[in-house]
Amino acid sequence: MQNNIDWKILKSLSGLQLKDNIFDELGKDLGLSSSDLVKRISSLKKQGILKRWGIHLNSKALGYEASLVALKLEEEKLEILKKWVSHETGVTHCYSRRFTLLTEKNEDFDIPELINFNIWLTLTSKDSTTFKNKIIHLKQKLQIDPDSILILPSQKKYKLRTNFV
Repeated sequence: MQNNIDWKILKSLSGLQLKDNIFDELGKDLGLSSSDLVKRISSLKKQGILKRWGIHLNSKALGYEASLVALKLEEEKLEILKKWVSHETGVTHCYSRRFTLLTEKNEDFDIPELINFNIWLTLTSKDSTTFKNKIIHLKQKLQIDPDSILILPSQKKYKLRTNFV
């Protein structure tokens, strides 16, 4: 990043309020012209520092179905998953993770052994039927058994925004 002004831009964008002449007002607050501000935002995007910015819809309020999905997936099936994810508009995040903390079932909780779940993604669909069909399609595409997938819908959201200090 160029300097401290870029951090101020990121912080300002994370708490942005919709109003007329937003770039003029934001630029003025940062001591920049609106055109300089837009150039710097574009530069942050090109550098990969700013992935995206825009509206964040409440999928639940719109009637959408969303969930965290965990998969046990063999290495040779990763390419199939990558193709599916790249064409699936409902996937917002997809990570490969290896857990080492939970190596056996916990006697106090009825939870599956997480050590073998190595792919974690978030999936959103316009309704529960479409969501279920996407999961069925994913299982068929990857040729995995029911024990190799966990659907983990959220029960309560505790954080929505990230602000940089």
